Amino acid sequence: SGFADYFLDMHGPMADGMILTGPSSLHTNKTPRTLCHVPPFITASAVEARRLCRETLGIATRMLITVIAYDTNVQQLGISLLEKLARKDVTALFLTAEPERFRQALAALPAGLAERVRAIAPPTEPVLFGLFQISQLVVGKIGFMQVVESLTLKTPFIGVYFKGFLAREDLAPVCWPFVHATSDLAGDAETLVAARRFLNIDAAAMREIHRGELNAAEQAVDFLENLPRRPRQNCTRESEKRGFKERFVRRALANTCASSDIEINFLRCSMVRSFPDYRIYILVCNYTVNGKRQTSRLWGRIYHSRKAALADFKQAQAGFSDREPYFFSRARGLLIERDLGEVVLSPCIPQAGKVREAEEA
Repeated sequence: SGFADYFLDMHGPMADGMILTGPSSLHTNKTPRTLCHVPPFITASAVEARRLCRETLGIATRMLITVIAYDTNVQQLGISLLEKLARKDVTALFLTAEPERFRQALAALPAGLAERVRAIAPPTEPVLFGLFQISQLVVGKIGFMQVVESLTLKTPFIGVYFKGFLAREDLAPVCWPFVHATSDLAGDAETLVAARRFLNIDAAAMREIHRGELNAAEQAVDFLENLPRRPRQNCTRESEKRGFKERFVRRALANTCASSDIEINFLRCSMVRSFPDYRIYILVCNYTVNGKRQTSRLWGRIYHSRKAALADFKQAQAGFSDREPYFFSRARGLLIERDLGEVVLSPCIPQAGKVREAEEA
């Protein structure tokens, strides 16, 4: 898929081996020896999940909604949907770190609804994935793993959207009819329409999302055991294809150690952030200077325009900036500078006015 191709392109030059997890519809047609596609790491027990719901919690599972309420945004959306669906055959199970506190909140729900809703702490993974499997709908965050795990188990997904989270285009088109994202915690009309449609979807309609077994661990072990024992040699060439030519990196390193006697042994790169005007990569440079072998980490910025490159370079040179540029080419749209650490980079920020800051990762 485009998402897997993008990930391979952005991070491939850093790794000797890469394992990408996701349903078969997300797998790329590219098959480098360094890449292994595996399904999500899922071990599901539908039997245990049904036993939990029916015997322990006393709720039916024919029209079950599982809500991954690890933060209050998802909890609020789940409650809003249940109230607006107004279906007496729907039951819901909220998975939350504070089930007792949530049970107290149930007192505010209409009596007929409250008695069809339960809350528990997150169960073991086999039971968790079993709940996904037996549910008609999963509600959570629009995060990659929650979405693809649910879809792989052939259950539609409604999620709270945060800026920078998974976009529909990151999934294969076959997944699109079974995922809905919203930042309206009150459950707007579009979200309600999606929920009603999802509750009537048969699992067979989702079979093209994933074909194959759920044996990710076995596939990953086989791949790792068969990787070459020596680091691969073509990572420098792959990094150069991203714009980080060896001669540019050599000039940047020369400015860090006041020596021009530098030989690059290997260069690796991986993207750490994507912004509207540029991408930031981490560069791992192994080199020999004055006969001594060293390894350094740098940042590399690839700009989308010469105008953006020049404006940012001037900002990096400003007296108030902590940045230290080592190499700049406006023509190439490239800046190599000191690695300031990922902590100084902007995190993903929820859309203002729609959702509150996430309380848990």
